Amino acid sequence: MTIRSALFAIVCVALVGCASPSPSPTQAAIQLRFTADEFCPLAAAQLPLTFRIDSAADEDVVAVTANGTEYHVWWSEGFRGGTTSDPVVRDPTGRVVARDGEVLRGYTLHGYSVCATGDSIYVLLAGPA
Repeated sequence: MTIRSALFAIVCVALVGCASPSPSPTQAAIQLRFTADEFCPLAAAQLPLTFRIDSAADEDVVAVTANGTEYHVWWSEGFRGGTTSDPVVRDPTGRVVARDGEVLRGYTLHGYSVCATGDSIYVLLAGPA
C-alpha cells in the first residue's frame, strides 16, 4: 500500500506542476551583423543617417539617408542588441550607443569610430585599423 500511496503522490505533484501557468515568453533580441575585424574602409556615407531598429524588419538594424537609401550596419564583436520592447544597441559595458530614430551626423557614435563603404557602415570598438 505504501508504494501505491507514493505513486499517487508523485502523480498528483506532476499534475499540479502541469497546471501551473507557464512563464511569459521572453522578448526577442535585436539581431546585429558582426564584423570579425576592426576594418575601416575609406569611403564616405551620405550623412546624416538615421538608425532604424526593428526586429520585425528583414534586417533588424539599418541606417537610412534622408532620401531613403539604406546602409547595412556592421558592429564589432561586443556590441549587443536590445529587445523588441527596447530597440537599442549597447556597447560591452551596457551603455546605449544607438536607439531607433537616432541620427548619425558624423563619423563617431557615442565615442566609437564609424567607417563606411558602398552600402555599409561599420561601428568599431577600437579605432580604425
